[in-house]
Amino acid sequence: RPRDGSPAWRLAKVFFGSADIFVHEIISHWLWTHVIAEKFIIHTARTLSWRHPLRRLMAPHLTTTLAMNANATAILVGSGGTFDTTFAGAAIKARLVEYGDAAWTYEHMLHPQRKFALGVERLAYHPYRDDGELVWQAISEYVEVYLEAIYEDDAELLADTEIAA
Repeated sequence: RPRDGSPAWRLAKVFFGSADIFVHEIISHWLWTHVIAEKFIIHTARTLSWRHPLRRLMAPHLTTTLAMNANATAILVGSGGTFDTTFAGAAIKARLVEYGDAAWTYEHMLHPQRKFALGVERLAYHPYRDDGELVWQAISEYVEVYLEAIYEDDAELLADTEIAA
């Protein structure tokens, strides 16, 4: 008897909520946000000089991510960390990381494509979609104006050897 308010139903809701938080924190938050960002940070540091305009644009957004990732690995997601002792444990965490890594695509980072993948484009109201669209537009416009101030045209941008790398 679903939703009958019984102890079994309440317990089922607690277990589901715990699992949902665990999946969100391991895949969506830690793996698809922090770990992916770390890859971009390392690549940026290896290919763009510290004077490159795009590196200077991105620098304030990347400064603390590596330190946060090191702390999160040591305290939260590392072996014996909070996630192992509070949630499902190391074996489940490892399977989630494997699944999340295989499921990630670049489109996960692109809000217009992500809202279609989630199937929320036809809903009358959806905060992630609606607020995300405003943030996506603001960032897109800012970056476009920034690039137009640096590069005369698309050909000049494509000719930038550091960007090409």
